[in-house]
Amino acid sequence: MLINGTDPRSKAEDFMVPPKWVAFQTKVVYKIHETNSVLRIVNPNVSGVSDAYRVGMMTRDSDAVIVRHCLKLLNEIHPTPVMPLGLVPPHSRIDNKIDDEMNDEAWFPIKEWLNGQNRASVLYVALGSEVPPSQTDISELALELSGVPFFWVLRKPPGFSESESVQLPDKFKERVQDKQLGIEVARSGQDGSYSRNSVAQTIRSIMVKEEGKIIRDKAKEMSGVAGNKELHDAYINKFLELLGLIS
Repeated sequence: MLINGTDPRSKAEDFMVPPKWVAFQTKVVYKIHETNSVLRIVNPNVSGVSDAYRVGMMTRDSDAVIVRHCLKLLNEIHPTPVMPLGLVPPHSRIDNKIDDEMNDEAWFPIKEWLNGQNRASVLYVALGSEVPPSQTDISELALELSGVPFFWVLRKPPGFSESESVQLPDKFKERVQDKQLGIEVARSGQDGSYSRNSVAQTIRSIMVKEEGKIIRDKAKEMSGVAGNKELHDAYINKFLELLGLIS
């Protein structure tokens, strides 16, 4: 498909509907602001071929495709075997001795605060581990406007320096302390930007309102998969076995 050009999509609107080669019903499509980057990949560039073609050639000549998720569709559309690698979180001291966890000065107040919150009431927000948010993105999140207690982890991708860090919104800590606060956000159709009000509305919809119950239930269901250490260890072991076979 990537190599022989059987995917006829070449215009922005082609990517805003489900592709014909997806046999099941889905609402997952590209938004208008996402299509520009996709078109740069699928259309030929100055070299005479597209980046999608290059990916297809690389996939065809590989022994296997390793992905972090397990998607049956990938096995159906790729001639090369597709193997899930599973969740590979960074090493944490929490995985070690319980005493180390209890004596961690940074973790103890966090755990104490979390234990003081109602069950399933805290929103966990983790940003920046792969794609660093811009200063505008951080400022417009304005999580405290939602009125929902949250735990915010702001990371930097490996290789980013301190000078490339973004700052919390002005007087953010003061506002959060005063209030004792610790679905897809509506975006602009053209550039994908969002506003603080749309973020707050989305958070309330998911965390508080009845309409978000199905999402909360799904999150509980998925936590059993994400937290299944034996399952993800099995994925990694199979991957290591594959490396041994092809090395």
